[in-house]
Amino acid sequence: MRLSSVRCLSSLKLKPSGPLQPTTAINDHQETILLYRALLRQCTYLPDSAARRYMWSHIVDRFHAYYTKAKLPDGRTVIRKTKALDEKRLAEALKDARKSLKYLQRANDGHIQNLRTVLDMTYGRVGKRRRQLISKLQAPNPLVDDASVAILSAQISQSPNRKKEPELTDELSALLKSQIKQPSTRFDRAPLR
Repeated sequence: MRLSSVRCLSSLKLKPSGPLQPTTAINDHQETILLYRALLRQCTYLPDSAARRYMWSHIVDRFHAYYTKAKLPDGRTVIRKTKALDEKRLAEALKDARKSLKYLQRANDGHIQNLRTVLDMTYGRVGKRRRQLISKLQAPNPLVDDASVAILSAQISQSPNRKKEPELTDELSALLKSQIKQPSTRFDRAPLR
């Protein structure tokens, strides 16, 4: 390039147009929909059919907790927010959704630890589903009143062949036996005993 052409270019006075704005800027609502669809798409790639169904319903429940459908008098259906999200909480929720999307992508790409966690969540080894399953087994018997409990505990304490631990229900003992037979393959936890 010649020196004269450099002088010509430098003599041009361009108006500054301000900071460049991306042309594909999307708002939070659009990003939410994109993340929702991407998460559901990743669910279809999971290798286990139970995991696909569980993760699909988990994602739908998590997203629909913030929205509800309402019918207008003219027959149209609109979606309204049920929980108010301030900007800070919305940013955290979108960050969590992006993190979950990356996690599912890694599970589908064959990363064993990520896939194992998804399967553990599906079959109730970790997470909310485990707490739900265990709470059903630990529920007290509503048919037993306080007086009968006092009588039974007095009989047990006076019994000569008293066991140190109370007996487990059949369901809980079956659960514990299955957990012992097939321990979690995670290395960051102590094995069940």
